[in-house]
Amino acid sequence: MTEVETATDLLNQPISSASPVRYRSVLDFPTEEALREALECGVTNEIPSFATPQTDPEDFEWALPKTDPITTEAQTVDEELERLMCLKSYCLLDADREEVFDRLARLGKRALRVPYCNVSLMDFSRQWVIACEGTDQREYARKITMCSHTVQLKKTIRSLVIKDATEDFRFCENPFVQAGAVRFYAGAPLISPEGYQIGSFCVFDPLSRPNGLSAAEEATLLDLATLATREMVRYRDAKRAMIPENLIISTSHELRTPLGALQLALTLLTEDTILHEQLDAEQHGVLVNAKRTSDLLAQLCEHSIDMLRNNPRHRGLSVTSTSTLREQISLIATLLNRRVLVEFFVDKNIPESILSNKISLLQIALNLIDHGLNTSSDTSIELRLLKKDAQDTAHQLHDELVFECLFRPSDEVDISADVIFNDHLGLQSLVYWTSVLCGHYGCAPTGNNILVYSAVPLFTVANEKSTACPVNEGKTCLEIPVPSDGPPKDSTTNPSSDKCALVIEDSLVVRKTITRALKSLGYSTKEARDGLEGLKCLKDSVYDVVLCDFLMPVMDGLDCMKQYREWESKERPSLRQYIVGMSAHISSEASHQGFEAGMDDFRPKPISIQTLEEILESDRVKNKTIAQRIKQ
Repeated sequence: MTEVETATDLLNQPISSASPVRYRSVLDFPTEEALREALECGVTNEIPSFATPQTDPEDFEWALPKTDPITTEAQTVDEELERLMCLKSYCLLDADREEVFDRLARLGKRALRVPYCNVSLMDFSRQWVIACEGTDQREYARKITMCSHTVQLKKTIRSLVIKDATEDFRFCENPFVQAGAVRFYAGAPLISPEGYQIGSFCVFDPLSRPNGLSAAEEATLLDLATLATREMVRYRDAKRAMIPENLIISTSHELRTPLGALQLALTLLTEDTILHEQLDAEQHGVLVNAKRTSDLLAQLCEHSIDMLRNNPRHRGLSVTSTSTLREQISLIATLLNRRVLVEFFVDKNIPESILSNKISLLQIALNLIDHGLNTSSDTSIELRLLKKDAQDTAHQLHDELVFECLFRPSDEVDISADVIFNDHLGLQSLVYWTSVLCGHYGCAPTGNNILVYSAVPLFTVANEKSTACPVNEGKTCLEIPVPSDGPPKDSTTNPSSDKCALVIEDSLVVRKTITRALKSLGYSTKEARDGLEGLKCLKDSVYDVVLCDFLMPVMDGLDCMKQYREWESKERPSLRQYIVGMSAHISSEASHQGFEAGMDDFRPKPISIQTLEEILESDRVKNKTIAQRIKQ
């Protein structure tokens, strides 16, 4: 085996056989204040922990253990804080490899005649490699890397060149140097436009170079570092260009958490027989409407996320009940009803079952109602749901489902079509969803009023009679509907038992709501507000089922599960705790990460009462006590 092959094996292996270390990143800190606190505090054995400040700078994760005052610039906490915040803004930490950086690394390897070339970023306590030639490692401990010295070079020094690391007091005890993996090193800092040295472009070799770099080679190294920095800026700009959509998607995910808790709470209330005995019919109707509204909001949220992700699902057609559609539009109109009364007309000739996208139709109706309420000068607006005959471009007759909104606009409102359909506060939602359904839209004055419409193809379900919706044709003044069947029948609550569940969730609302639901299903519960607390609870006791969120402060759910499974294999090998992961980020990647971390099942948020019942009725949980889970 050659020296390069031996060095490559060493560079691709962990430094020790001890348990893998989780290096801390600037991404771990949600606020600048939290990052500052971590920078000011020393390292403790548990990660993360910022409890005990240390006076020796060598005890800081981000400080250089040995420095050369001639070449190294002393770094204050404020300077390191600003540098890390700048680094975070480039969105490259933990990102997938990009071909443009790999290409630069290949070029550096060839141009400088070395076996290894890295483009890397210096994070809180790690070096994150965004491109590497000759090795496969993506991260190293910051304290042992030569690049950590490169990012703290004085501004007057352009590069760090180590001809033989075994003869340099800073690196002679470095584990890679002692193992023979690195002798020669040359690195240039990646200097951001803001002036921060956030990373390095480096080359290294297991053989020493007594002559170091020539002037031309050093110039090549500096040019490559400049090119890498320029590509990082382009990468950040491209990411920033995507922020509006990502922000909306992120906000939608954030809405899932409280919305899921609301749905679960309302489900528990609607099924509470003791509560219903104290409610009259009108109060019960309000409660049921609140439950229907939360369910509708959840559907609209999911539909919007699908649209922003360009998921084909948001364009899909399915059998839709026009009775249900009418009820939901009535509910929307009631909720939006302010000083103006909404009068709703439904054509009795509309078939009961049609092939369409119900949520897209609801979006159109919602946009029409909201726009009419915002621009009407009268005390009422009319919304019509009609069936009309029309001709398509092939001159073949087909039916259309038409939404019409008739209202009298106020004098200051411009009623021209260009303004109505192009104003981002107007009917842009109607324009989009009508186009998705291959329809058309428009507006026209009718006396003192204006009529705005959206027409989409009406496809009836094959082999089904065209029955009329069970409503009376004509005007309906919308009121809060009261269910005719009254409160639900009495149901027996599950008796209390010795079954126990652990809920690991940072959101207080979600945690308490799931806890109440589990108690109603006959489980005693224990709560943990983050992964660190959850890990302690898991070690202290055994549970019939554990529900663990993915994204949490201090320690996330994935790390909690990984660390617990490692501990369980050594300290509790005869038993496997049943753990169900929860996440609002619904994707195959999220579930895959959860299963790799050690979860037994995965459920997307929001968690409903039906989801909890499915979990508790599964073979792994149902009718099995903790003793029965112990491996034989």
